[in-house]
Amino acid sequence: GEVNGATLTADRFGNTNQAYKINEYQFISLPYSILNGLDVFTLAFWVKLNALNSDINNIIGIANEYEDNEFNLAYVASSDRFYMDWKGSTNYRFGENNAVEDMNWHFIVFSRNGSVCTIDIDGKRVEGDIAISSDNLVIAENGFVLGQDQDTVGGGFGLSQNMFGEIDDMRIYNRILSEFEIQELYNLGNDLPPDLHCYTQADLDAVKQQTLDQCKNNPASCGIVIGVGQEISLPTISASLAINIPLIKYNTLVDSIDLWADFNYYGQTPEGLHLWKLNNFGIIDN
Repeated sequence: GEVNGATLTADRFGNTNQAYKINEYQFISLPYSILNGLDVFTLAFWVKLNALNSDINNIIGIANEYEDNEFNLAYVASSDRFYMDWKGSTNYRFGENNAVEDMNWHFIVFSRNGSVCTIDIDGKRVEGDIAISSDNLVIAENGFVLGQDQDTVGGGFGLSQNMFGEIDDMRIYNRILSEFEIQELYNLGNDLPPDLHCYTQADLDAVKQQTLDQCKNNPASCGIVIGVGQEISLPTISASLAINIPLIKYNTLVDSIDLWADFNYYGQTPEGLHLWKLNNFGIIDN
């Protein structure tokens, strides 16, 4: 890409000179050939808005000789949602109340799969897919920019549509990312343990049945280690693998609290991790 006025700044981890800050009339120009002619692609990036326009805050702008709004992706603060332009048609809206105006970093994934567009924010799909024409994207040679809305190819910028913020880790794919891949990118660099992933229900169902009887007969095989005092009964496990633990000692910095809790078994991950969901809990009065 070609930097036009944007300046280096710290990224979301505090590393200096690892992201770009874009202010008035500044932008980054990307090679048009990356997306030109595609009808399937994904754009993934981190963004941090430092100030908000009353009009739009345009993050991605794509133009050609016939349409200055061939494709735009912008955040509109007045309605707390992302908007897109497509082939000259404006104001396609994604969901509701997906605000990113807290001046923090947020991970955005935009996907175009033929005639359907989706957006994920911080690893979660925003409700309300957008239907568009299935035409290929047409981009002029200098018509792919970050941080501005073009009224002419490579120019015609206006302050009321400028992005005032920071952008980092821009990734562009000529395919659709899976839910698992989006989660992988969202967690990238956070030094999370490798087993902290998002698994689909299909992933879990494939191995859940194999472990049901084993877990009921031997809770320790499912990662449950229970210490039981003489005055309380053993935890009970139902046929559906719901478990009630009548006493849990929870030690805070200043006190010790007795709790009871109910869990449901959610299956085993491909890596062998057993997942339990906390459904309910309460404090035991002494």
